[in-house]
Amino acid sequence: MNKTIFLLLLMVSFQGVACKCAYLGEFNTKEVESFDYVALVRLLDFSPNGRTDSLRKREELFFWAEIEEKAIFKGNSISKIKIHGGRREFGYGSSCDFGMKKGEEWILFAKSDGERLLVSPCNRTALYRNSDGSLAKDESNLFWKLKKLKSKA
Repeated sequence: MNKTIFLLLLMVSFQGVACKCAYLGEFNTKEVESFDYVALVRLLDFSPNGRTDSLRKREELFFWAEIEEKAIFKGNSISKIKIHGGRREFGYGSSCDFGMKKGEEWILFAKSDGERLLVSPCNRTALYRNSDGSLAKDESNLFWKLKKLKSKA
């Protein structure tokens, strides 16, 4: 009995940190206007952020992704993009990591950080196709809405 109460109090008093994003609702093509870059890309490789000291600030939690663009809906062509979050293989991470894998296709929504384009959590960035070629969830709807938007331009 005492163990049960102790465990219950421990669970109630434990304050965890987790990534929590507001519900974005149904996608509206007008949202594209607030981004500098929107594209369907294939992930080719990843590299660390280049820092060798410990990462303490939120802005320092990022890595680079080499990409192959499949379709650009907004912005200029690029081959490398900054991804907010970490990768276990680089020794740092956060609860908001995307869990990206080589060979996957993603619909990226990025904004300029003043120097480079940055993909951040809690926006419309979504896995489109798994590395085995199968479609992920129901993100094809998002892709077709973006494609329709591009054809109007």
